[in-house]
Amino acid sequence: SSPQQRALDTAKYIVAANQWQPPIQIDDGLREFDFGDWDGKQEAEVQPQSYAQVIFTKPAEYRPELAGGGESYADFVTRTTSTLHRLIDQVGVASTQPLLIVSHGLVTTMTVKALMGVPVAELRAPFVVDGQVMK
Repeated sequence: SSPQQRALDTAKYIVAANQWQPPIQIDDGLREFDFGDWDGKQEAEVQPQSYAQVIFTKPAEYRPELAGGGESYADFVTRTTSTLHRLIDQVGVASTQPLLIVSHGLVTTMTVKALMGVPVAELRAPFVVDGQVMK
């Protein structure tokens, strides 16, 4: 699970509802995109800022140093895809053991799109609906 509380609460609920026994492991690689100074703010709060539109509409042009820090889309994709590969390797590629990953909509969308070869410029287009189960 992502270390962020909303994802951790969701993971706990899923494990309890299915009466699964494995402990929940927290993995920092599954945390939400680091928006720097914009973390925790609603889109409407940062929209008035002239550079804010770039993060939402032009991911290939986004530069975190112009937005108060955070991470670039390239760094984000590298972090999330390497985390997914590492988790799969830990379970074993040929394993029939289920692997439950609880994270965030942006993490899931960007990671799946990156693995599909979608260019950074198209990463923000809708793809995965929050709460969607993927197999």
